[in-house]
Amino acid sequence: MSNTTVPVKKEQSNNPSAKLQTNNANLKEQTSSTTSKEPNGTTSKNQKAVNSHNTAAMHYDAAAKSHRDAAKHHEAGDKDRATQSNIEAHGNSSLANQAQKKAVKQTSKNNLLKN
Repeated sequence: MSNTTVPVKKEQSNNPSAKLQTNNANLKEQTSSTTSKEPNGTTSKNQKAVNSHNTAAMHYDAAAKSHRDAAKHHEAGDKDRATQSNIEAHGNSSLANQAQKKAVKQTSKNNLLKN
């Protein structure tokens, strides 16, 4: 058996500040073309609103499920599990409301810019 060394690739930079700047630059590059067309024909501004609507719907669905679970636990007499499910439902509802507000702002901005 022979001992051979394999060269190890160094990371580009170990400096966290440099990595953050690189990530920020990449993010700006990705979002700089706000009017470019997406593959489905929507603009990226519209896509952001679509994503916010979908996020809100996902959280509302999760909240509804948690409320149904809470009702089942109440019927079964398991108040601890019902309380836990109710707390989960409240959290999901809050997240859904935040996403909905974001969607309304994005939609309003897009419509104001068109007029």
